[in-house]
Amino acid sequence: MAERRLGVAQRLARYFLDHRDPSGITHIFADMIRARIYAISCGYEDADDLDFLRSDRAFKRACGRLPDTGRDLASQPTLSRLDNAPALRDVTT
Repeated sequence: MAERRLGVAQRLARYFLDHRDPSGITHIFADMIRARIYAISCGYEDADDLDFLRSDRAFKRACGRLPDTGRDLASQPTLSRLDNAPALRDVTT
């Protein structure tokens, strides 16, 4: 995948400070950004469909998870919080 080769999600994730409690983190920012990128590119502009897509075999595979045994992707509420959380003051340089 071009996104993986270019490291787009990983690069974007580095610009945001993660204020979450490390003991409660299940999904890292890069994985969540990658899921949003792929969802948007597939025509799912908002996060509403991500509860369905999070366990979709093809979508999981595209995001680097094993289709049958890999952990599900982030849920719609988690990705909506990601969409709404960053502010300009949170972006590092």
